[in-house]
Amino acid sequence: MKKHQLDRDPAIVLLAKIVNGADTDNTLWHQPEAAGLNAIAEGFRHLGLADDHEVLAKEFIVYDALYAYCRQQVSKS
Repeated sequence: MKKHQLDRDPAIVLLAKIVNGADTDNTLWHQPEAAGLNAIAEGFRHLGLADDHEVLAKEFIVYDALYAYCRQQVSKS
């Protein structure tokens, strides 16, 4: 995040915490959205898509929507 100066965008920071929680045991940030993202990612793995590239291509819209959610969340604070 810092290396690419992404930590300047509070929505990206929140998104990173959610993604980290979905990829780990979520004890670092305790983001409640992480469990849902983990379930969605797991579901994509069971769609029978050809390879990781196809999975990622399908998942991008989820991350776009999650970023929009994060922008809305940080604008409330």
